[in-house]
Amino acid sequence: MAAAAPIGFSLRIQAEDDDASDGASASISGDTGIAVVSDPANPDAADAEGNAYVDYGNGVAGGESLTFTFEAPEAGEYDLVLRYAMGDGNRPLRLDVNGELFDRMFDLPATGDDFTNFELTQPVRVTLAQGTNTITLTSNGASGPNIDYLEITAPDPDRYVVQGEDMLLSPDEDVDDTGTNRVATLDSIADFTNNNETFRVGAEGAGYLDWAFGNANASADFTLDVATAGTYTVSVTYATSDPRPLDLILVDGATTTTLGTFAFATTTAPDYYPDDVESDLDAANRPNQSSQWEG
Repeated sequence: MAAAAPIGFSLRIQAEDDDASDGASASISGDTGIAVVSDPANPDAADAEGNAYVDYGNGVAGGESLTFTFEAPEAGEYDLVLRYAMGDGNRPLRLDVNGELFDRMFDLPATGDDFTNFELTQPVRVTLAQGTNTITLTSNGASGPNIDYLEITAPDPDRYVVQGEDMLLSPDEDVDDTGTNRVATLDSIADFTNNNETFRVGAEGAGYLDWAFGNANASADFTLDVATAGTYTVSVTYATSDPRPLDLILVDGATTTTLGTFAFATTTAPDYYPDDVESDLDAANRPNQSSQWEG
């Protein structure tokens, strides 16, 4: 596990801040409509800090980027939160950290009936380098929302993130057996069964756990060493084309206790498939639409 950022670290960068003299700034690129909107009379700007935001434009198919550049005091894990406004629907953006893909479809669902209401995303935990870092949000198949600011903070010490692909699987993984839990990545999906299984783009790190089909005894275990005793909330980010409930079970030595059941209801696909996946994924593994990942 990567080291945590310094306790108390917090940095907020306004999307319209193009002044790099203080070591933190934002820049936009793309010639198809992305722009800074700074107009107190604009109703969409009323709820934005400083009455300004970045607008990805209307009816744009993609290729617009907003990049935040800043200095991190130490290498380690940090939490990112984005404040944005979105009308009806969902306009995911590709999220890159220091030029590396982190989430191909970072979901940004509606915050209201129009673009006047800005809200915060759930925290996203990333690993940053000491010194200069970049966070880039790029439209890759549709336009994006309106973005107010990015906030980078030290991670919440009582919040833990476990990636599905890092869990201990039972039964043992077998890429040719759909009855086993399998780790799906851009590199491994082509080996699954008959090379026509769908890869669900949009998972953090471009990898996820593909749950065993029709195997009631399949399981995936994770172990946590928590800093503070108490009651915790467990949430799961997932995608599924039909409801597939799973139990959450606490294992204490030889004793098991069912804590609850995740319903895992059907998730709704966005209205488009990202346009930057063709070079990374064989056509046989691409769906007509991608599945939205929900928490």
